[in-house]
Amino acid sequence: MCNLLTNEKLNLLNEMSVLISQLESVEAKFGNMERRFTKLEERYVDMEKEKESRVNQVEELHFLLLAQKEKVNEFLSKLEARFKFSNSLENSDFDLGGDRWGKTKH
Repeated sequence: MCNLLTNEKLNLLNEMSVLISQLESVEAKFGNMERRFTKLEERYVDMEKEKESRVNQVEELHFLLLAQKEKVNEFLSKLEARFKFSNSLENSDFDLGGDRWGKTKH
């Protein structure tokens, strides 16, 4: 019976050794996964910051584009007004070389 107990004890010690080895392997894998997860979290935070920065840049560009469009529209309005004024001068009976200014045509 003593031999049987000794064998059982040896089997249990071997099984415990295998289990400890498996536990160490799982702990190492878990540690690797934790490090990878931490790196992924850091990358995620960096990407969120980058995304926010890009969104801000797009908003700035959008406002600049709107301002530029407004300037173009103002310029076109002024140009159109000048064109209309120029046309109205050409179409008027305004005689620059004539009698209206007290000069006579020769």
